[in-house]
Amino acid sequence: MIICNYLGRNKTEDFTFINLNVKMMNLPDNIEELKVLVSSLLLKVSELEAENKELRGRLNLNSKNSSKPPSSDGLKKKLKLAFPRQKKGKQGGQIKHKGDTLKMVAIPDLVEVIRPEKCQCGHDLSGQSFKALKHRQLFEIPQPKLNITEYQTAEVVCPKCKKVHVSEFPEGINAPTQYGPRAKMLVSLFNTGYKLSIKSASDLFFDLFGYKMNESSIVSANRSCYHKLEATEKAIQEQIIQSPTVHEDETGIRCEGKLSWLHVASTDLYTYLFVHNKRGKDALESAKSILSRFTGRLVSPIETSLESRLEIEQNYDLILKQADSEEPIPIKTRKKGRLKRSKGRNLLLRLQKFKSAVLAFAFHKEAPFTNNQAERDLRPVKVKQKISGCFRTMTGAEHYARIAGFISTLRKHRLNVFKELCNTFDGQSYFISTLPK
Repeated sequence: MIICNYLGRNKTEDFTFINLNVKMMNLPDNIEELKVLVSSLLLKVSELEAENKELRGRLNLNSKNSSKPPSSDGLKKKLKLAFPRQKKGKQGGQIKHKGDTLKMVAIPDLVEVIRPEKCQCGHDLSGQSFKALKHRQLFEIPQPKLNITEYQTAEVVCPKCKKVHVSEFPEGINAPTQYGPRAKMLVSLFNTGYKLSIKSASDLFFDLFGYKMNESSIVSANRSCYHKLEATEKAIQEQIIQSPTVHEDETGIRCEGKLSWLHVASTDLYTYLFVHNKRGKDALESAKSILSRFTGRLVSPIETSLESRLEIEQNYDLILKQADSEEPIPIKTRKKGRLKRSKGRNLLLRLQKFKSAVLAFAFHKEAPFTNNQAERDLRPVKVKQKISGCFRTMTGAEHYARIAGFISTLRKHRLNVFKELCNTFDGQSYFISTLPK
């Protein structure tokens, strides 16, 4: 009836349409043949239901239950409410939470005493001695300003031999006007650490200091920072190589209009990034990768008996066996090609194939439960690409990788990023001096 109405037929035509279809089916009179026909129809229905379920599943995919980006949610995505959601438990800082509460300093930059000026009787109190009572501190930044230093060479004549001596400019002062290392490191931090485009970094520098740093100066600042960090990057590589566990991953980036890959090898304290135009074996065995020299992996097993290990593996196998009985069996949807498997069965097969890797965390204390560390270390480049776009050159991408790896490492050590960048430029890296030998 529904199909007939959908095709635009009226009520009188409905029965005619159904009767014609029944006659065309040529139903068999034999009960056995009818059973065969019904069985084939039921099988067809089950296949259509499975296909329908899969298609509905595709329609319901979004950024929260799949790898699709949030931008693909469109108008269907739920907006965050203006009011905060109700949270259970005690409000405020939780137990063992360190926090970053602003604390008073022992020696402030400026002390301003607020004294009573006049008594109620009219007597002047300005010259009277006083006793400090309460104190409060205001943390404020000064008006941003560039300090401009002018260097002048001088000519001096020796009074004895009359020889003329002419001084020279300090090392690094090569042009009539130029930005200093701290200004260069700041725009490099804008561009890499805070993921701003070169234009946005230039605009922010102008808004703060009133001087427009051009694009070539920012590119030059990144290049200078890149070369200054060469020794630091090698030190970070050595620390990662000596670690018992290393996280490795990669993500695609757009470079020179083509697809390239940003690779990461990291621990909870160190991050090393490098760019390669390949994703797999070629990149991991290249000169940029450090994994060929890494031999630690998982070296300290948990002190458990053999019986407990066997028990864990047996329970694991039992769970997989139960999943195998509950998951739909693969079906043949086409004459050629592989059997159609459900997502659950695909996951089951991967859990069976990579059993030792999945259970590694249960037998080795250094083995993490997930690879979230590498994913967290790669996430900033995805944010940068959304804000700033792709990398124009491979050189620019390589500059980003080294500087970003250094910044990530500093933040893992809770060190001041800008201060350490400036120290590195001056050849006095506090971070290098703290690394274990």
